[in-house]
Amino acid sequence: MRVLSFVCFLNAASSVSNSLLVRDLQYFAIHRANLISYVTGYGVVGIGLAHFGYGYFALACAWLSQSLLQALLYYIAMPHRIGFSLRHENSGSLIWFGLKAIVTNLTNWWNNSIDKLVVGRAYGSADTGIYSVAYNLIFTPLMQLLSTLQSIAFSASSKLTSDVDYRSVTIGTLMLSTLFFLPAFASLSLASEPIVFIILGDKWVESSAILEILSISFAFISIQGMLTPFIWGKGEVSREMRIQIVIAFAAVALLAMVLDQGLTAIATTALLISSIRLLLVIFGTARAFSIPASSILNALFPGVATTIVLVPLGFSGMAVAKNISGGYVLQTLAISVIYILVFIVSFWVFKKRILAIITPLLGEAFVNRLLGRLHR
Repeated sequence: MRVLSFVCFLNAASSVSNSLLVRDLQYFAIHRANLISYVTGYGVVGIGLAHFGYGYFALACAWLSQSLLQALLYYIAMPHRIGFSLRHENSGSLIWFGLKAIVTNLTNWWNNSIDKLVVGRAYGSADTGIYSVAYNLIFTPLMQLLSTLQSIAFSASSKLTSDVDYRSVTIGTLMLSTLFFLPAFASLSLASEPIVFIILGDKWVESSAILEILSISFAFISIQGMLTPFIWGKGEVSREMRIQIVIAFAAVALLAMVLDQGLTAIATTALLISSIRLLLVIFGTARAFSIPASSILNALFPGVATTIVLVPLGFSGMAVAKNISGGYVLQTLAISVIYILVFIVSFWVFKKRILAIITPLLGEAFVNRLLGRLHR
């Protein structure tokens, strides 16, 4: 803790350069800095210190050196003036926006973590490990993907000037995120046991029952996470803050009701909490941008329809693979192939709507080349 406390300072020091790079959509520079600092910090410093017997301090020093190098590379890529001032233009509005953002992020963290906190507090270390492994197996890499997509969406949304653009882009994002995340995590839910066995081994198979439930919760969290940057870009952060605060109190009440009902009940309650939060965020987004309910339903339809088709096919495919050999690898392969085929069919069914959304973002020439390769 003493060593890693400096990471907070280094992350704060690098935040200005990082934010300027995000604003200008210079993600190549960001990921280059991330890759170089990670390889150096963990691959050189971390492994080197571990080799010489420094134990867990090798990981602490690796994280610290990675953060230090990352801050330096960010600043080299986007230098800015460094000074000290107690007064700044528009400081009042910036501070007020920042305070609301802090409250929103803290309550969002609380809503994403309260189920793990409850398990850690009320259950033993073995149950906590089972629940946490299932949660972190998918949630940690998901947050890496989602944070990148959110920063791009926020930068893009802050450049929009008309309400018509906001509505169209928001509806398009809701449609694409639902079409991608909902079937993907439904497939993960079906294949939770084979995936846990393949990645972690048979000693953690008990976590698959938790992952089966939480996977759908991750889909809801992902869809909600893709909508909130547009709320922030519109300056409506207080709207999400109120939603997160309401959910925080509701989460405490709901989890208190199932505290002694076991891990499955807690995971199911976490799924319920995430679904309610997604509905409130969708409702809040529709209110903020004056989006009619029919447009919201039309945006949700492709993803929901794809998932409804996928689930029975995936279940049947896994059952056939299990009867053939009983191997987890074959079951995972079966659900993966079915997901890809269903997604391709869904893409062609809703092709016009999807192309209308992605063509302005990716460019007509790029989309035409992509479609040409798919035809071949």
